[in-house]
Amino acid sequence: MYRHLRSIDAPDMNTAEGAQKQAFVVEALEKVPFIILATNRLDKYGGCVVYSG
Repeated sequence: MYRHLRSIDAPDMNTAEGAQKQAFVVEALEKVPFIILATNRLDKYGGCVVYSG
């Protein structure tokens, strides 16, 4: 499941840098059993906007 994290500046996943950053996050979270994300509104495309503190 993909979510947009508000206030997170990250490169596009379709770039080499984006793929590198995605691999870092996947490795960092692979042993985390679950993540709770809270949202109360949708972006202009109908996706969830998750606030990151």
